Amino acid sequence: MLKQEKTPKFYTIDDFMDMFSVGRATVYHLINTRKLKAVRIGRQYRITQEHLDEFIKNQTVNNEEKMKLYKR
Repeated sequence: MLKQEKTPKFYTIDDFMDMFSVGRATVYHLINTRKLKAVRIGRQYRITQEHLDEFIKNQTVNNEEKMKLYKR
């Protein structure tokens, strides 16, 4: 019996814009500055679920970091 692999979920730039309420220029800026990983397929970018999860994780600020920001 063949094992079926799960096909990864891909999001478009427009999907990301809708999820995070940001503009197209912001998404491209995140990709170009490597804060958001994306796969280029032809002339279009696609964002995998794994890359989306990594982006969200990297944007999370813990309470200790927040306190440092407010103490300035």
